[in-house]
Amino acid sequence: MPAEVPRILGRLGVPGAALLGLVSSCASAGVGGQAPADRPQSRWEIAVTDRGFEPAHIAVNAQQPIVLVFTRVTPKACLKEVVVYLDDSHTVRRELPIGQPVELRVTFSKSGDLGYSCGMSMYGGRVDVR
Repeated sequence: MPAEVPRILGRLGVPGAALLGLVSSCASAGVGGQAPADRPQSRWEIAVTDRGFEPAHIAVNAQQPIVLVFTRVTPKACLKEVVVYLDDSHTVRRELPIGQPVELRVTFSKSGDLGYSCGMSMYGGRVDVR
């Protein structure tokens, strides 16, 4: 902790210190924005851009229903479709119209590394199922 933090907390008093603690814990939990990609969550907003899928790595819990929301913002033909690999034998495939969020409600049945890709497998992302 930087040396000036205790001095600042002393000036804030108990209510101010409590507020500062709340703000810092909210910031570290991803409140107000996307949670870190290595923290499992139940809803993921995934942008489909000229660079591919952003974020390209997400974490989810096995056996927990989640929602993946893909929003395509690029005209690249390769990225007009998404394929989500649920396990070794099951996939979900959806068209991605430009500018329209597409929600996929999925459940990954077991732990491991799975993923999502464009229909041609040129761009993709990794799903860390825990």
